[in-house]
Amino acid sequence: MSYLNKQLAITKKTWNGLVVLFCIIILVLIAKLYVSDITADVIDDKALIALVSKLTSAPVETKYAVSGIKKFNPDTLSSSGWQGLGLTERQVAVIIHYKQKGGRFFTKADVAKLYSISSDKYKQLEPFIDLPEGKSGYAHKVKLTVPLELNSADTAMLKTVYGIGPAFAKRIVKYRELLGGFHSKQQLLEVYGVDADKYREIVSQVKVNPASIKKIDINTAEANELNRLPYLSYKQANAIVQYRLQHGEYLSANDLADIAILDAATINKIKPYLVFK
Repeated sequence: MSYLNKQLAITKKTWNGLVVLFCIIILVLIAKLYVSDITADVIDDKALIALVSKLTSAPVETKYAVSGIKKFNPDTLSSSGWQGLGLTERQVAVIIHYKQKGGRFFTKADVAKLYSISSDKYKQLEPFIDLPEGKSGYAHKVKLTVPLELNSADTAMLKTVYGIGPAFAKRIVKYRELLGGFHSKQQLLEVYGVDADKYREIVSQVKVNPASIKKIDINTAEANELNRLPYLSYKQANAIVQYRLQHGEYLSANDLADIAILDAATINKIKPYLVFK
């Protein structure tokens, strides 16, 4: 018996090796069963396969319907509207600046060219942009060869000028009415948003007829009427009236130089809009 025990005796080192080998075999069997179950579930679950197929084949509009996006016109969309589409304040500021500069959206391609909107974001918004397909609308708009008269043009006519969109057209008309008409093309630089670059872009396409200016009779006008001119404050307009009441009617623009609060630059600006005795 002692001989048998001696022959079957296992060293501690050998026993530890057997335990490790046994554990490895158990882990391999468990892993095999686990992987087999997962594979079977993926392959046999026809409902899951059908759902995945449906999602991947759905049209773009369906995929983005969860975002609540509706059809929109980028020409009329407000700042809050753009933010509601997921754009940051900085991205929206770029778009608003573009519109203030007279930028306009004629086709979807005009939206795509905005550098503040990534290609991925454009792909998401494209189905909901309420504009026709096609190349950029500005490609079809060329500079006028026959200049447009500024004092008689309405907003629709002004929009035919290359570089003038709806926003600029409205501002030009509003400022023209405030003045009583333009006496010089350079006055366009006084319109909000028209900088030197924008002026150079449109100056050759417009002209001015000073004869159509609505002038003010300086010897009968009240302060409120003179204050219509953007070059005069109410205090300056009232000073003109008070000086007339004290010293008599004005004979020329030179008489205005005697009013202390009127400088030469201001007098030169208002002179084309005044009628003297």
